[in-house]
Amino acid sequence: DGSGDPVANGNRIRAVFSAAVSGDCILIPMGTLRYQGVINFLVPNITLKGAGTRPTDVVFDSSDELRASWFLKAGGIHLYMLTHRVHGTARS
Repeated sequence: DGSGDPVANGNRIRAVFSAAVSGDCILIPMGTLRYQGVINFLVPNITLKGAGTRPTDVVFDSSDELRASWFLKAGGIHLYMLTHRVHGTARS
């Protein structure tokens, strides 16, 4: 959900990833998803896929990469149809 508080949206996303089991495919709805915080992929063999025919914009609502990052800490993580953007004020 792109609406609402970016911190609350980030917490919801982390809850979904925490509940995932190996082999799951998590679908992200089309549009811009604004959230804040670090996302850790800890479960192996997970697919994260943007729904639709064009990549989904996943916008981290932070200019600090250390608080707006994805960390792939497990093998077999597959990302499809997603765009990751960080604000223009970020250092990288």
